[in-house]
Amino acid sequence: MLDHMSRIAICGECHGAGVLQYDRGPAVERCPRCLGIGLTFADGSRAARDFLELLTAPTGPELAQLGEGGALRALALLAARLEERCERLERELDQLR
Repeated sequence: MLDHMSRIAICGECHGAGVLQYDRGPAVERCPRCLGIGLTFADGSRAARDFLELLTAPTGPELAQLGEGGALRALALLAARLEERCERLERELDQLR
C-alpha cells in the first residue's frame, strides 16, 4: 500500500487551495510552491503513478482537502509535465540521429 503522505502531500504554503490570498496587492494568485494544484509530489519521475494510487486508494484524505476541481488540476499538471519530458526525450533522440 502506498504511503501517500510520504510521496504526495497537501501543499504547506496554500493548504490545498492552490491559491494564496492577500490583504494588499493582488487579491488572489496561484501558489508558487505547488503551481496551483494544492498538492506536492516527492518524486516527479513517478508522480503520475503515485497520483493514480492516491485516486484508487480506499481512502484519500488528501483529495478531500483539495476542494472542487483539485483532482483535475493535479491531473492537468501531471499531463503537462509528462508532455515536457516527452519533448525533451524527442530532442535528445533527434540529436543522437
